[in-house]
Amino acid sequence: MDEFAFRKGCTYGTVLVDVEAGRLVDVLPDRTSETFSAWLTEHPGTEIICRDRASAYTKAVGEAAPHALEVADRWHVIQNLSAAVEKTCHQHRDCLRKRAEEESVTEVPELPPMLLPPAELPRTQIIERTRHRYEDIHRLLEKCWTISAIARRLNLDRKTVRRFRDTDLDELLASARDRRPHGVLEPFKVVAVLHRRLFDVDHRLAEVVGHCLGAVSLVRCVETLLDRLSGHAQGGADVGP
Repeated sequence: MDEFAFRKGCTYGTVLVDVEAGRLVDVLPDRTSETFSAWLTEHPGTEIICRDRASAYTKAVGEAAPHALEVADRWHVIQNLSAAVEKTCHQHRDCLRKRAEEESVTEVPELPPMLLPPAELPRTQIIERTRHRYEDIHRLLEKCWTISAIARRLNLDRKTVRRFRDTDLDELLASARDRRPHGVLEPFKVVAVLHRRLFDVDHRLAEVVGHCLGAVSLVRCVETLLDRLSGHAQGGADVGP
């Protein structure tokens, strides 16, 4: 059983339901103890009554069905429990706050670090070259070789030798992994090669053209010289005896 509103805030009634059968039993016109008590008297044999905590219903059950078992419905049980917990926490808020502060100060034990397996690098040419170079440099360093001597022996720059001496192998391998395989200038190498070949062709063509122009000029000079010589010869023949 429970109350419901015909008009909220003004008129209320009481609904009676058979929970086991899942059917409506009756609807009472109000929520007074007299009306519910009269209904219980007219319908004897009620064994279990599930109700809220309204005092009117409690009075009616005590008068008309004193042997019935009174049970609070689930919604009201949860509501009453929440109210009781809230009231208790409010009454003991000082000690609860102190306890919370003590727990927050307590140091939490640090968990041991989780060791992950090292990431396996791809066996590229630059990775293997970096690994071998690192081994060669440190092997010579263990023999007390100087930076200059190692650079001359391995045909490297001294800055490179120092970097391999002062940098961890994992960092060097990571840098080699991220490095481009042919460098950032690789796309421009093809253009440079083509430009050099075109320059060679232009140079050879200029040489050929120069030779040709030189030959033509030589022929013209010879023809001009022969013409002049023949002219002088004819003029001398006319003037002479």
